[in-house]
Formats: sequence, structure tokens, C-alpha cells
Amino acid sequence: MIAQPDTATASRKSTRQLPFTSVAGRMLLVLTNGPADQSFLGNPLLPILIRRMPEAHRRRFVLRLLSISPHYFTEIGSDRYPPPMPMRDVLELELARNVLSRRQLADEVIAPFLNPGSRVLDFGSGIGILASHMADRCAQVTGVDISCGAIACGRVLFPKPNLGFVAVARGQLVGVADQCMDLVTAIAVMQHMDDVALASTLQEIHRVLVPGGMALCHVPLAESLVATPKATQHQDRRNPVTRLLQRRYGLLMLYRDRAQIEAMFQNAGFVIESSGSIGERAEIEDDIAHQHLFVLKRA
Repeated sequence: MIAQPDTATASRKSTRQLPFTSVAGRMLLVLTNGPADQSFLGNPLLPILIRRMPEAHRRRFVLRLLSISPHYFTEIGSDRYPPPMPMRDVLELELARNVLSRRQLADEVIAPFLNPGSRVLDFGSGIGILASHMADRCAQVTGVDISCGAIACGRVLFPKPNLGFVAVARGQLVGVADQCMDLVTAIAVMQHMDDVALASTLQEIHRVLVPGGMALCHVPLAESLVATPKATQHQDRRNPVTRLLQRRYGLLMLYRDRAQIEAMFQNAGFVIESSGSIGERAEIEDDIAHQHLFVLKRA
């Protein structure tokens, strides 16, 4: 059983450090990174290590790996969990927090676009939390991500017969056939992509959708920065070495202009059906609630 945080103790600021902010953690971040920028846990050796890990220890090993990435267990160092709590319990609770957030998103935002026969692609699926929820409502879900390590973790944490994973290169969906998907979701991923990669990705999403197929794209807009409590903008450093390291190992966060992203959608062949903040559709304990969701249709 996972120990629950004691309220009185949790009110104090935790001294537990986020793994990727310590010196050793940063070294692990570099070692586990893949060959591409922003490819956290993308080292091709990680899936091999996960497969060879004894089954009794595989889940714990996977959760430890995920704590290295800046994408998932971001509350480890907050006052949510008291310092005496064992790390294994903190990681389980952090996974549960992520699962709850994405369940709300699946139930309140995405469910109206699903039916039992839907074939869905979750672009930038990471470990497949959202994809797993969608798999409970439709025929087939395919999670794609540039991180082979994240995908390998997802196969351990969310094994479902109608949930598959594909590792792809940035801006590509190689291995996904033309016009085979009814719906594509892209949540908390487009802000990590530069304009070139995003334009290529939108063309690929258009390619894999059936005529009339829908895409749900979460895009943080510059106009939502004021309403986003923990917003972090990407800073293009002047020092070329710092700039290279930031784009390689830092969490790239790009807040786009509305006119710019709408033009990109239209250039890729989409009709914008609607747009609005995710918080208008669901009460989610996450910064994405203050950011925008564009509902697109393949023309």
C-alpha cells in the first residue's frame, strides 16, 4: 500500500530534489537522452534494459526512469509529498496524479469525438497515459513518440491489446499508413517543436487521417501566458553553447501567435472547426486548462 502524505507535514516545503535538477540527475538526463533534441529517455539502450529487467522489479525501474525526464513527475520536489515518504511511494502517487489528469481530459474533452469503432493516433503519446484512457472507449489506439524509452515504459505500465506504440523520427509518422485514422490527438507536445518540425508533423497528421477525420491539437498561445500560472517561455540564449545545450536538454516551451498557428493548420489542409481553452471543456488540475485546444477537420 502506498503511504499517503500527512497533511501537517506536507504543509512544509519539501527538501526532496527533482532528479533532473541535481548534478547526478543532469548527468542521467544526458545519458538517457536520445539522438534528437528534446528526446528525453530516447536512448535506444533503454528499451533493451527494460526488457532485460526481472519482471518483479520492472515497474519500479520504469518509474525511476520516468523521474529523470522533465515531462512527468514534476511534483516530486514540491510540498505535495513530505520528505520522509519513500521515493517509491512518491513515484506511484505522481503516476496516479498524471493518470487522473489525463482521465479527466479523455472523459470530458476527447470522449465526444470517439465511438467504439474509432481508430485513434495519439501523437506525442509519451508513456501512453492518455492513449490508455482512449483505448477503453474505442477500437484501436496507436501512441507515437520520438522517445523509444518512454514508449518502452508505456508498454510496461499500460499493457492493453488494443493499444500499440510506434517510435518515430521528429516530424514523421513512418510506420503509420495513409488515411487509416479517424482521430488524431496531440496534447502537450506541439509547444516542444520548432516551426519546421511542426509544419512537417501537421502534413503527416493530415496524411494519416481519413477524409473528414478530426484532429485535436493543444497549442499554448501567447495570449494565454497571463492566465497560465506556471508558464515557462523558451529563451533563445545569445551564447551559442548555452543555446545548443538548452535546445538539446532543456524543456523547449514555445507559445505561438494565434494567427501564426491558424495559418499553419490551414496550410496543412485543415479546416478549423473550433478553438477555445481546455478549461472551458473540463476542470483539469494542470496548466493545460488555461491553454487552447483547436478542433481540426481534414478537408
